[in-house]
Amino acid sequence: MIDALAYITGLTYPHVAANALQTLHMAAAFAGQVGQVGLFVRDLHMNRAEMAAHYGVDLGALRVEALQTSRWRLGRSRDHWYHALIGVRLLAGYRGRQLIIIVRHPRQFIAWGNRANYPHVRGWMRVYEAHDLSADGQLGDSAGYDPNASYVQTRAALTAYDHVIAVTRGLADDITALTDGRVQPEVVPLSSGLPRLDHAPTIIFDPERVLIGYVGTIDPAHGLDDAFAGLLRLPASFRLRIVGRVKDADRAWLDSWATVLGSRLEICAPVGYGDVANVIDACDLVIAPAGATLHSERYRSPLKLFDYMARGKPIIAARVPAHEELLRADQDVLFYTAGDPLDWAAQIRALVEQPARAESIARQAWARSIDHTYDARAARILTLIAAREG
Repeated sequence: MIDALAYITGLTYPHVAANALQTLHMAAAFAGQVGQVGLFVRDLHMNRAEMAAHYGVDLGALRVEALQTSRWRLGRSRDHWYHALIGVRLLAGYRGRQLIIIVRHPRQFIAWGNRANYPHVRGWMRVYEAHDLSADGQLGDSAGYDPNASYVQTRAALTAYDHVIAVTRGLADDITALTDGRVQPEVVPLSSGLPRLDHAPTIIFDPERVLIGYVGTIDPAHGLDDAFAGLLRLPASFRLRIVGRVKDADRAWLDSWATVLGSRLEICAPVGYGDVANVIDACDLVIAPAGATLHSERYRSPLKLFDYMARGKPIIAARVPAHEELLRADQDVLFYTAGDPLDWAAQIRALVEQPARAESIARQAWARSIDHTYDARAARILTLIAAREG
């Protein structure tokens, strides 16, 4: 019987990235099902009430273990001492318990995959929750594997864990290939932390004003060029509202599109997760494009898709393997060909011209969203681990 869980990440809160949101919601979900759960973070610059409000989560019994590493003057050895201190905290606070150590962050994955680094926590189970294949982020835009460089280290670390959880089938298959079949990850997609719409959605379009919505990181790697170019192929009554973070390096790219699209493109600053439901609800339909990268096509389990489903909106998504794993064509999503703005525009128009079809798609996605909550995901991971141990 597992009675304690340590969820280890290298994050500092507050943090703007989606993985910070996912990590906090997942840790809180585990805390509702396991006796003692600690989320280990580098630094914490907000109190519990502020975290709960900003990220839209009930922290419950979750212990947030902040090591405040910004105060350390250790240079390159900071990572080593960060992990060492986690080990000390585990021994002090979790002694005598049957503990699962779940490593969430790719930079921590290599360190905790080397069991020789932490002999004092030898007896506890170690699980890696993989969101990508390499410790540095992406492998690149090729599906091939280089047995040299960082892949040797990545492969060795993968084989050292008791269990590996992957968020997509494509990622799981590539991990299996990289490890010559020694690692067979379980696939557990991500989830939504938004409240589900409390009734089956009703879809009515006003042809004089159609608002298309996108929530998430705003950059070319997310395939937004499809939407921007596609919007030019639609009548002037169609507008696109994008809400999310823009990196400085992508500001000129976005400004150039804003000049072309004018008032038809609304660019909104990111909002706290507690306000995302209102943002989605204000749109008539929502989009999930995808960039032409290995991560975007095969490894990403987009938070936005699960949020869209929970709020009962018609979804238009790029046809890439990562999306096809989650959604069923013409049942709970309308796919368009990634990289084809004309097809993007055609599918948008098809939904607006067929509101009954749009409502059917929205309702089926909403019905399936009940299986994509963080509580359900945490329960599934705990069940998989227990089954493998049994």
